[in-house]
Formats: sequence, C-alpha cells, structure tokens
Amino acid sequence: MNVSMIFGIIFTIIVIALLLVFGSSQIRDLFCLSNDAIVVKAIKDLGTRVEELYLQAEGSSETFTLNIPDAYKICFINTDNPSFNSLGIDPVHKITIQSPDNKFNIWSFQCSGKYDSGQRGYRIKNLIIPDDNQFCVKSGAKLYLENKGDYVSIEKL
Repeated sequence: MNVSMIFGIIFTIIVIALLLVFGSSQIRDLFCLSNDAIVVKAIKDLGTRVEELYLQAEGSSETFTLNIPDAYKICFINTDNPSFNSLGIDPVHKITIQSPDNKFNIWSFQCSGKYDSGQRGYRIKNLIIPDDNQFCVKSGAKLYLENKGDYVSIEKL
C-alpha cells in the first residue's frame, strides 16, 4: 500500500467517527420532530372531533382512537382541580399550567428535544375534563366523547 492510501483510510475513519458522535443527536432530534408532529396532529384531530360533536344534539357520543407514537403519552387534565399533580407533570410546568393565561385541558409528554423538556399543554375548546376523571393515555387508547349540552366530556374506555 502506498502512504496516500493509508492517510485516506485514516481520514475516512476519523470523518465517520465524527459524524457518528456529533450527528447522532441531530438524527435523534429529527425523529423527535417527526414524532412530535404526529402527536400534534392527533391532538388537532381530537379537537376537530370535539368541535363537531359539540355542534350535534345533547347526548350525542362517539368513540375516538388516539394514534400517537408508542413512547408518548397524553394526559387530560382539569386545571381547577389540583389532583392533576399526580399525573407526572414536572414542577416547572405545573406553574405554567396553573397560570391564569393558560387554560390547558390536555398535556402531552413528548420527545425531549434541545429546547424544552418535552412537555406541552394544549387547549381544546368546549372540552371539559370532570374533576374525578383526570387520566393519561398512550397510543391506541380508545376515548369516549359525549355532548353534555354546554360542553363535551371525555372518558377513557
């Protein structure tokens, strides 16, 4: 072998090692971004179903299947009831949730990216979580939605 080929092989090995070391976080963040988008879409789909059900007659109901990645979970919370503290929401976000400006009724535990801890709140209009029915679900969960007249309630099946 000549000397230039040896240096070329060593250089290639170093470049590949650097890509693996510094690029793995970028690849993970790319997958997190993709999965986070799936979760946001599932929450928006749920919001659409809630709004459509809210416009129907009182007593109308339907079942909704939540399709999110397996490693994620979504909690349905009532911020007026402090028992949501037992759902695993970190202390920093508990302050955010209880702020008068935020009336979240959904909290998601998503992939932990660079810029946050992976927890986000969402508000679905006309969806009310009863005080005694706060819960978390994972992928494939079946949810029961019912029009109660002034609002739509949700339960885990």
